[in-house]
Amino acid sequence: MIEGILPTFRRDLDRFKMLRETLRHHAGDMTRVVVVVPDADMDAFRHVIGADRYYDLRPESAVLGRRSPKYLMHWAKKRPCRAGWYIQQAIKLACVATSSAEFCMTLDADLIAVNDIDASFLIRDGRAVDQVTDCGDQHGAWYTGSARILGKGVKRSGIEHPVTPSLLSPEACRALIQHLVGRVRPVIDRDWIGMLFNRVPWSEYTLYFTFLEQAGLFDRYHVIVNEPIVYDPYASVWTDDQIVDWDPSKRHPQTAFLIVQSTSAVTADVVQKRVIDPLFQHRFA
Repeated sequence: MIEGILPTFRRDLDRFKMLRETLRHHAGDMTRVVVVVPDADMDAFRHVIGADRYYDLRPESAVLGRRSPKYLMHWAKKRPCRAGWYIQQAIKLACVATSSAEFCMTLDADLIAVNDIDASFLIRDGRAVDQVTDCGDQHGAWYTGSARILGKGVKRSGIEHPVTPSLLSPEACRALIQHLVGRVRPVIDRDWIGMLFNRVPWSEYTLYFTFLEQAGLFDRYHVIVNEPIVYDPYASVWTDDQIVDWDPSKRHPQTAFLIVQSTSAVTADVVQKRVIDPLFQHRFA
C-alpha cells in the first residue's frame, strides 16, 4: 500500500486540480492522498475536493500543532527566508511518520501523473526504490544543513537522492523523528519541528536519506535504481525557457510522473495546453 502526502496552498490550486485529474487515470496502487493546506485555504480546497474520499484534507495547524511562521532565519545566507517551503517539508515528515501505509510517496501540486503508480514495480522485496539519476550535486546546502542537524560527525554519502516525488518509509521516518527529538535543545527548541525551523537550510529527503545512511538502515528500507521511474527529471520542465521545445512524449516509458516546476513562470494554463491536453485529450474542470 502506498499513501500520497501532498502539502500545498491556494496559489497552486489550479495545478492541484490537474494533478488530481491525472491521478484519476493513474492512481494505481496509491490508496489515498493526504492533502495539507494553510488553515485559511481549507474552504477553497473543500470546494474542489467535495465528497471525494480519496483525499484526506487537513489544516496545517492540525499537522504541525502550531500556527505556521511566515519567516525563518536561513543561517547559510545569514538572513530571513520565507517559511512556506520549509513548512511543507516538515508536513511531509510529520504525515509520513503517522501513516499506517507500507510506504508513502511525497507529492507536490506541480506533478502530472502519466503512468499508473504500481506498487509491484516501485516496491521490490519490501524495499522502496530510491531513484538516483545523474543530475549533479544540485542541493549541497540541504545535505550540509541536514548533516549538521543530525549530529557531530555525520557526513553525507555523496549520493544525490531524488527530490519530490519520493518514496519514504513511515517506520524509518519515525526513527528519524525519534533521533531529532533527542537533538532538541531545551528552551531554544519547542520540539523537533521547532528545532528544524531554527536550523534552516535542510529538506525532508536530505534529512531522511542521510539519517538512514548514517544509521546503517538504508538497505533495510530502500533499493537504488538508476532509471527515472518515479519521475523523469530529463523530460520535466524546471525553467521557463525549457517549455519552448519541450516534448512530454520523450519521457521514460515507465515513469510515474512529470514535473512542470511551479516556481518557474510557466502558468497552469500553459501546462494544460502543452501537457494535459496532448496526453489526456480533454480539459479538466
